[in-house]
Amino acid sequence: TLMPFADFAFRIAVEQGAPIVPVVVHSDRPFLNRQKGSYFPPETVLFRIRFLEPISTDTERDPLRLSDIVSHRMAAELARLDDTYLKRTPANTP
Repeated sequence: TLMPFADFAFRIAVEQGAPIVPVVVHSDRPFLNRQKGSYFPPETVLFRIRFLEPISTDTERDPLRLSDIVSHRMAAELARLDDTYLKRTPANTP
């Protein structure tokens, strides 16, 4: 689950004219959250790392807007990875 972003990194990127490269880390099982067994899972946890398309700060200069763009793109990619790779069990099937 994505938490809200602080705008500090986005402000620096705008000031420096640096692109923002969103990175998504996805696992097929709960890992390091508050669920029992997630800190030392009994099974192997498979991680996928995705580097998303860079976002130029030349065209978008508002740090809060950049934060929203990055958050939406990351959430969409996480949803796509969940749909593709999560192990479905009766407990987590909608």
